Amino acid sequence: MEARRPLEMPKPIFLFYGDEDYLIGEKINALRQKAKEEGASIEQIDGAEPELETIINILQTNSLFAASKLVLIERVDLKDLLWDALIPVLGNLPASISVIFRASDLSKKAKLLKYVDEHGEVVEFKSYAEWEGDLVVAWIMRTITQNGKTIARPAAEKLLEVCGSGLCKLSSEIDKIITYVGDRAEITENDIISLAAPGESSVFALSKALSEKSLKDALTIFHQLYRSKVDLFYLLSLLASQYRVMLFALGSHPRERAPQEIARKLGGSPFFIRKCLENVGKYSAAELQDDLAAILEADLSLKSGSPPVPAMEMLFCSLCTGK
Repeated sequence: MEARRPLEMPKPIFLFYGDEDYLIGEKINALRQKAKEEGASIEQIDGAEPELETIINILQTNSLFAASKLVLIERVDLKDLLWDALIPVLGNLPASISVIFRASDLSKKAKLLKYVDEHGEVVEFKSYAEWEGDLVVAWIMRTITQNGKTIARPAAEKLLEVCGSGLCKLSSEIDKIITYVGDRAEITENDIISLAAPGESSVFALSKALSEKSLKDALTIFHQLYRSKVDLFYLLSLLASQYRVMLFALGSHPRERAPQEIARKLGGSPFFIRKCLENVGKYSAAELQDDLAAILEADLSLKSGSPPVPAMEMLFCSLCTGK
């Protein structure tokens, strides 16, 4: 019988990228803390203006003052092919050295990315999507609990509604609110309303303005989203999903309108569906059908090359006025 070869253990090489900087920072801090506890030295390199000879020397040299070393290379632009020159160095990395690459920009074709994926660990940290509100609320409640306070779910949902789903923004607001409440154990909804600063406009804020037929608010929120480079096709898709959920709910028996039941039948998260159902009583089935047709028309208009801002403004005018 042929002898079984031992499994090759992944090298201590990490590459982190994505649009959720808070989660990337959390992961790096955890690895830094672990390295400190193990007595390792830590070297930090700014990869924005890389000096490859210096980086190669650091990766090839054991620490003089510690048994191991963690090298953190930040702001790595993987669209720059010069980083591929590190692959032979990583292949001969001393056993005592660990490396973290924090990518600021990415090319899926980058050889360094493929090498780390095969021999180490590549992790993408994505921001939570609009329909993943349940996950954000759970994160809020967990973070506040870890800081020695409590918060009821409605108050956590209010914080999400006010600040949006960006974890850096939420973390900053949580720190501020915890400082304000002092020795009081519970963070209340009134604390959120009084203290939390609004974050980037969310699609749910736009949806609320549309349900209230407030064209002025809808246009203001849209232009904020547009300046933050929201994907318009994503925006239209989410609006269409919200209107479909409301239309489905109107045609369902009241016992079948529970968010969990609709989520089971249509897919999606109960949180997303709960937000949609908040406004269902303001519509008739005919209105929702007309609104879905208007959203489809706007989608086709954008795909045919129409100027995006006027096309979206016309859509919101139709959704708010019926014209």
